[in-house]
Amino acid sequence: MDIKDFKWTNNNGKWNPESVPIGEGTVNFDEYFRLVKKYNFPGPMSVHFEYPPFERFNKEVTESEKQKLFVIAMKRILMP
Repeated sequence: MDIKDFKWTNNNGKWNPESVPIGEGTVNFDEYFRLVKKYNFPGPMSVHFEYPPFERFNKEVTESEKQKLFVIAMKRILMP
């Protein structure tokens, strides 16, 4: 099972899904995991980090800093 989140974006009148960090989109993860538990899903699960996580940061952020920030973002998602 793949776990990811998205939001709808409108580009020139056309609606498209856009991958976003888990918890920042439209997916109701409380309900999602309630159903996973209810139906005893045995796994495996894969968390997707497909969104561009550093678009929000200044272009002067180094690759090393980006890596550190990415780990922080992953921990925030995986260990709330």
